[in-house]
Amino acid sequence: MSPPPVGAAAAVEFTFDPTTAEFARDPFPTYSYLRTHAPVYSWEAGRSWVVTRHEDVALVLRDRRFSVSPRHWIHAERTPMEGPIAEFYRLVGSGLAGAPPDDHVRLRRLVNPAFNPRAIERMRERVQGIVDSMLDAAVREGTVEVRNDFAEMLPIRVLGSILGIPADEDVEFRAFALALIKALNPWRARDELAQCVATVLEGKRLLVRLIELRRSNPADDLLSDLIRAEEAGDRLTIDQLMGIIIGLLIAGSDTTVHGLCFAVFELLRQPDVLQAVLADRALLKGAIDESLRHNPFMKFGTLPRYALEDVEIRGVTIPKGHRVHPIVSAALHDPEVYPDPEVFDMRRDNTGSLVFGVGPHYCLGAPLARLELNVAVGALLDRSKNPRLIDVEPEFRPNPQMRDMVSLRVALSSG
Repeated sequence: MSPPPVGAAAAVEFTFDPTTAEFARDPFPTYSYLRTHAPVYSWEAGRSWVVTRHEDVALVLRDRRFSVSPRHWIHAERTPMEGPIAEFYRLVGSGLAGAPPDDHVRLRRLVNPAFNPRAIERMRERVQGIVDSMLDAAVREGTVEVRNDFAEMLPIRVLGSILGIPADEDVEFRAFALALIKALNPWRARDELAQCVATVLEGKRLLVRLIELRRSNPADDLLSDLIRAEEAGDRLTIDQLMGIIIGLLIAGSDTTVHGLCFAVFELLRQPDVLQAVLADRALLKGAIDESLRHNPFMKFGTLPRYALEDVEIRGVTIPKGHRVHPIVSAALHDPEVYPDPEVFDMRRDNTGSLVFGVGPHYCLGAPLARLELNVAVGALLDRSKNPRLIDVEPEFRPNPQMRDMVSLRVALSSG
């Protein structure tokens, strides 16, 4: 196959298919080809453009000529939705991601203090307690199945705790969270949507009750912090509070579940790295940051963007109304930014990494996700002097957005 000129977007003898098992196992040759030969690629099957070079990905994420709102897409569904499903999508869109630019800036200004480093550090002890209790329950006969018995429920348990969900309503909150995540999964069965939506809307009532309670009786929890947030008399509405909680559940679940699996996988398949971290826990943060870069769990890495006007990138015009996938995972292996990108280097400077985005839609829950990952991996290493992978070549679930491991079993040896 003769490669087209760099910058060409059409007539590429190449098929981009992120749904294959091979892509989930090893997407990096595909990313490399696109960065080199078609950095702005017309993906006809996905009715989208794909951008893969670090400079261009960062531009799309920062540039106000692109919106995260799918209503700007030329192929957007124009038929009005009705009933519970309409209410569900209105609820999902009421947070930061769905806010117009000016409202988004205002909302971020209100909620950012609840996620500053000091606020997140106050959560460490609570997160540590949840992690330890979950590992106690997950370890069976010296083995832990990290993906399904530990990672899957960790972010939901943590968010429920720091929001201040009462113990007697914890089960209902978890049902709400799982139904929300399933409802937004494009691979779920069609007939599951109605049931998921019903569970989510029932869970909304739980959260509204709790919001009203915390308004009159504040506590030492994240929800009370968000309710107290005020600037020049401006406060968050109930719908905005709901939207922020939903956004944290959606983004935080993916990051923690899959990020934890790949962090453990990377550490345990590289004995030199593992032994260095076991000998000096100060290296753990760098090892986790590098695992997020070196073997990213996401296929795309962020919400797609929609061009609000014609935008030219590398000589290719992306027309107004077209969808663009800025592929963060490809940008994280761009040799122009990361020398020897295929080498795992836990001492690499990953400052400014695009893992959690950049610009106005930088992930609000990134500090919490980093705390969860560091506490969870550290606790797992505390359980064993010589942990080892049982699933050395993981299989992956069909998932259009994530490299989603079927399982990740780890043996915890005391010797």
